[in-house]
Amino acid sequence: MAPEIPASALADPGAPTAGPTAEASGPPAPAAGGASLSAPTATAAGGASLSAPTAPAAGGASLSAPTATAARAPESSAGPTAAAAPTRDPEVEDPGKQFRFLLRVPWETITIWVAFLSTIYVLRDFFTMIFMTFIFSYMTRNAVDWVLRKTGRPPGQSLARKGTVLGVFFLELALIIFLGMTVLPRFYDQANAFVKQLRSTDIKLQIESTVEKVVGHDSFQEISKSQWYRDLIADYTKKAGEAIPTITGWITSVLLDVLTMTLQFFLSLVFSLLIVWDIPQLGSKFDALGQSRFGNLYREIAPSLAAFGSVLGRAFQAQAAIAVCNTVLTFAGLFALGIQSPVFLSTIVFVCSFIPVLGVIISSIPISLMALQQSGIGMAIEAIVLILLIHAVEAYILNPKIVGDMMKMHPLLVLVILLLSEHYFKVWGLLLGVPITYYVVRYVIQGEAPKPRNAGAAAPA
Repeated sequence: MAPEIPASALADPGAPTAGPTAEASGPPAPAAGGASLSAPTATAAGGASLSAPTAPAAGGASLSAPTATAARAPESSAGPTAAAAPTRDPEVEDPGKQFRFLLRVPWETITIWVAFLSTIYVLRDFFTMIFMTFIFSYMTRNAVDWVLRKTGRPPGQSLARKGTVLGVFFLELALIIFLGMTVLPRFYDQANAFVKQLRSTDIKLQIESTVEKVVGHDSFQEISKSQWYRDLIADYTKKAGEAIPTITGWITSVLLDVLTMTLQFFLSLVFSLLIVWDIPQLGSKFDALGQSRFGNLYREIAPSLAAFGSVLGRAFQAQAAIAVCNTVLTFAGLFALGIQSPVFLSTIVFVCSFIPVLGVIISSIPISLMALQQSGIGMAIEAIVLILLIHAVEAYILNPKIVGDMMKMHPLLVLVILLLSEHYFKVWGLLLGVPITYYVVRYVIQGEAPKPRNAGAAAPA
């Protein structure tokens, strides 16, 4: 057999080499002398080798051409070695997606309530008159509706209703004039006398006489010689001396406020008469606002305002009945004990009865001071016992009967509410802190729907 000729000797120097994309060559060309040279073998896609037939060379030698490997076709992405498709970040595709929660915020509702509360803040100087007008209107309308139900008269706009409104109004006016002519002068005189007595009291002498009555004369003579006793008396005398100007200043400011509120009081009474007189027509006109350009504002505010007015009105109406009972019992007890200034002290009890829990403590201070100044520690103890008995009657008899299931809140929660509301809103915080908290918890946090107003129920003016 003849030796095999290298492929490099047969290759044309000027011919291009097989590239990476070379295809399989055609049939072999005959060599010189009848020798046939085999064409290079091409590799098909997927690695399969395609070879052309080999022709014998001259002299029986078989010349084999080198095999050219074609470029392997790119693998399909579906193959086992295909790379995974890159994932796309939705936040990168939609940059505003993280702010879409703002679309769920009730901006219209927030705007309406901000505007409403801003209006109340602007009218804060007239809040006393507005509040008294609301209370008079609520209580007068309840009295009128009660009379109409008992007499079987229709509650609408009728002559019987207008006559009942006038009768209730003149009855209230007569009661106010009677109290103003009989109680107010005595209240003013006894308050001034109480302030003068406190300012002229020798605090150290009063404390020492009280201690002597408690421990006895002989024991007092021995105790008074000790240093700790003198230091204790000096400390209590200093504290009492600092507290008395605060108490007298508060009473004086209350007297001045009573005189300046007289005009607002009568104006509120007149406004309440006009409101209750025409309240059926006022209700229909306010309901028509739901179809006006202010419909959204009316539908948002009116139900909540009506529910809050109902809560506040019922709370003060029930508390007023309790205050009257406390005042009558206190006046009778002070008169029986012989404590001076019973009208002034009973009036303080009436006002403080509108402050839950804390009102009992506030009203007991001037009563105890008056009893201590008048007759010493014995009468002061009797006055404290009287206050505790009246408080027990209020807690276990009056509150369950009058207030019932309404506004049942833990006393600790009530004290916290009163302390915070008094710190930020002063007297109005003491009066309105508990009803507002009750409304917020029941209708805002718990989400209870306000009850619809009916013809016989009293609604806020």
